Amino acid sequence: MNNSNPFIVNGAIPAPYFCDRKAETQQLSGHIRNGRNVVLSSARRLGKTGLIQHCFDAPELAEMFSAYSRPFYASSAMMNLEPLERDVYKQFVIEHFAESGKRVDDGVPEQVYDLFAGNTYCMQRTFNVAFEHTPIGGCCTASTIDGTVETILLELDHALRMRLSPLSSKPKALLLAIAAEGTAAHLTSGAFVRKHRLASPSSVQSAVKQLLSEDWITFSGTDKDVSYSLSDKFMQLWIRKNYC
Repeated sequence: MNNSNPFIVNGAIPAPYFCDRKAETQQLSGHIRNGRNVVLSSARRLGKTGLIQHCFDAPELAEMFSAYSRPFYASSAMMNLEPLERDVYKQFVIEHFAESGKRVDDGVPEQVYDLFAGNTYCMQRTFNVAFEHTPIGGCCTASTIDGTVETILLELDHALRMRLSPLSSKPKALLLAIAAEGTAAHLTSGAFVRKHRLASPSSVQSAVKQLLSEDWITFSGTDKDVSYSLSDKFMQLWIRKNYC
């Protein structure tokens, strides 16, 4: 029976605790073996650094492979990292709890996956703490997860307040509106502006540019189907708890 915490959130991850990414590992390794420069991109904290460490056991390569400012960017192979598949992560969680003589209630892995929209870091941090609080022979339940998330948000409270405090009023108002929605679209529409009591469509447009450039928010989709959400999923939950 293995009693070490398998949900690693810092440093290099030993192979037995590295969740899937088999296709990505093969693709990235192939680029490097064949002398091709690579730009690895993804939303925040989906596991870029972990994948590089997994492939090369070289943490110092993380910046080189993910920095858009590097001179070889324009001539590099592009590789985008998507969230882990829901069922794959579910099985990863169940197996690692079981290896330590613990259980996970039905629906709990999906609960965590959906709460964080597949964000690897947030899921791993949540299960890291939940695993600690689940005794051998015990079961990680939905209530365990609720308590775990509450604990993490309390730990992050001061840091998140400090991060939010310098943000000026209009970008902050938009950030709070996006957090309240979870995923928000048509930010400059009259309906969205009125619903969240924002200043004007033009001020929203300026705020979007600032929030994107400073990595407060991320987007998906193209053209008229673009939707926005907070980059930091813990901050999104924290804002909902304290401002909504």
